Order: sequence, then structure tokens, then C-alpha cells
Amino acid sequence: MRSIKTPGFKGLPRSRRPGVTAVKLALAGMAAASALAAPAMAADADRWDWDYDGLYLGLGVNGTSLQTSDSFSNALQDALQIDTSGNFEDFPVGGQAYIGWMFNRYLGLEGRYSGTADGESDINFVEAGTGNKTRIGDIETSIDGWTAYGVANWPVAQRWDLFGKAGYTRQNADLKFSADGGEGIGSGSLSDSPSDSGFAAAVGARWRFANHWAATVEGEYLDVDFDGALDKPWRASLNVEYWFGGHEIAPPPPPPARVVAAPPPPPPLAPAAPKDSDGDGVLDGTDQCPETPRGDRVGSVGCSCDVSRQLTFKTDSAELSDADKLVLDETAENLTRLKFISGTIEGFTDSTGADAYNMGLSERRANSAADYLATKGIARDRLQVVGRGESDPVGDNKTAEGRAQNRRVVAKRTDCEK
Repeated sequence: MRSIKTPGFKGLPRSRRPGVTAVKLALAGMAAASALAAPAMAADADRWDWDYDGLYLGLGVNGTSLQTSDSFSNALQDALQIDTSGNFEDFPVGGQAYIGWMFNRYLGLEGRYSGTADGESDINFVEAGTGNKTRIGDIETSIDGWTAYGVANWPVAQRWDLFGKAGYTRQNADLKFSADGGEGIGSGSLSDSPSDSGFAAAVGARWRFANHWAATVEGEYLDVDFDGALDKPWRASLNVEYWFGGHEIAPPPPPPARVVAAPPPPPPLAPAAPKDSDGDGVLDGTDQCPETPRGDRVGSVGCSCDVSRQLTFKTDSAELSDADKLVLDETAENLTRLKFISGTIEGFTDSTGADAYNMGLSERRANSAADYLATKGIARDRLQVVGRGESDPVGDNKTAEGRAQNRRVVAKRTDCEK
């Protein structure tokens, strides 16, 4: 028999390791799936809260994509010194068992052991020129090992979750090659059991079909290639889980005893119509200005919105007279009582002097009035102070009487517009 060296085999022992572990796991998983489905019941028929944290156990069946790498197949052809056809490729069924702990409904840890039955593929001799294939041997392989996962869970409905897992895996491969003879290669068999470790990830969905019981479907990727002998495998699995948490929800309270209602009391006498003595739309019980002139706009407490107070000044002066202060005292008292929101104080001048000077003089007059109101408790930030200069005269600037009327400050309420 010819001595053969193949890639990914580290010193080939002459004995073949039995691949029964994965088969047993697969059979156990299928039996468990049938047995554990028995307690399924309608969710609305029990009064149990669904389990999202604590300890859980799982058992299931899987199928794993196993395929030799191109480099392995090329090296096998070099070792046999003949042309062969195709890579090893199979999807053997296996089983898995796992245990996990969820710290809460979102995060947890899981450890699992999984394995596959033997996947098989023929080695074919390819006849040069014709391309005819003749079987000269076969390759068998299986993998099994441990994986540790961190788990992220997303409850999407009362009985449905989506989950993702990421972690570390350590897997063993059972690679077996046998030749039946022919084409000058002799006959015999070789096997090896390389190991590899790397990253692992999985995604899936969970259905909690009864109290403590759940079923999952899952896809898994293992970042191991066993020294380049295999392409990195992926796996699909169907599992049944038992969750140890959960508690019974208290039954709903019984409906209250029916009480015969007493006959309703006779309707009360209609109250007297409310009065609005000044006809401004604000009832007397609320109206703080019960004698408002007919037709005036009023605020929420029945006081006129368009009331203004006018002050007068001497020529080229912003000083308040005693009469002006009496007017401002009355204004401050009314504003305090009404709790008004805002107002304006506008200053004016006659036409004597330059426009720019008169504008500044009008602002000083308005500020004199605002400062005086502030001493009476009317905050400055509730008043907008504006200088109007000699604009908007109310008297004839050609006469002394008209100019006196134009040297003025006007205070107005603006809170009615709010």
C-alpha cells in the first residue's frame, strides 16, 4: 500500500475513532423532541407567567454543513498522483445539549455540547480524455465539541423571542480516508482527529408554547477550519427547552355583587340666571370692573383693555410732576389688583429741537414713568419702554397749548392680546 500524506492530518494513527457520540446525540434529540412536545397546551388555558430569567436546559437536533477545502482536495490529488473529482461535501444530522442562565429577560450565558454523525463522500478517479469517473475510495468526517456563549434576548411578543449569541468554541474533527485499490494506489485506511478553536455566533427565534416549555430554531456559525482541512462550518438546529422559573398568576377577583340602585333624587331647581350688570360678557361674580363703559374691549376679569393714562412734561424735561405721580399711583394700584401680564410705556415730545435729540428725550420720559412704577411693585420686565420722539402729535405744535399736549408719556395695557 502506498504511503499517503494529506493536509490537515497531524501524524495519522492507524486506528479509526468511532463516531458514535454524535449519532447518540441525534437519536436522543429526536426522542426528546417528541417527548417534550407532549405538555403543549393553549396559552390562554393556563394562568402562568412566561419564564424569561433563571436556569434553562435545552436538547435538539442539528444539521451541519461539512466540506473539505480546495487546498485539501488539491493536496489529496498530489498525494495520490492521480486526478480526482470534487470536494467532500455533506450535511450530516447530529444532536446537541445545552444549559443556560438568564440574568434578566435580556442577557445571559450558555454552554453547549454538539456533534454530528459521519458525513460521507466518494473519491473518484477521473480518466484523462474521456472524463469517466471510477470510485476508488471515500472520505468520512464529523465534528463535535463545546461552545460557550453570551446571550442577548429580545422579547417581541408574549410568547415569542428573538435572540443572538456570540462566544468561543472548541471543536474536534474526525477525518477518515480509505482507498479500495485500483489505479496503482493500493488499499487501506487512515484517520486523524485534529482540533481547532475560534469565534462562534448564532441567531434564532424562540416560541414559549406552554408553561416552562419552549421550542427554538437556530442558525450557527463556527470559525474553525482544522488546519485548512475543512471550510468553516455552519449549522441549523431545532431544539426544545425547559425553563425552571415562572410563577402562577393570581386568579381574577370575582365580579362584585349586583347592587340595586336607589331611585335618582328629583332634579334640583334651576339656578337663577347669572348677572352681567355692565354687559361686557364677564359675570358679576368675576367682574372686577363692574361699571365698564358699554362697548369697551375687556380682559378676563372684566376691565377695559384699551384704557391708557397720559402724563405731561415741561419743555426739555423728563421729570415727573406731582400730578403725574398721582396718575401713576392709581395705575400701579389697578395693575397690581388685575395681575396684568404686560403693557407699554411710550414717550413723546413736541417738535422743538432736533429729531435725534427728541427721540432720546422721549425715551428718558418713558423710563422715568417705568422707574416710578417699579417703586410701586410693577416689575420693569412686564413693561415695554418705547421712545416715539415727536411722531404722532395729539396737539398743534404751532401753539403753546398743542406743544404741551405733545410732551407726554402714555401707558397702555397689552395683555388683552394674549
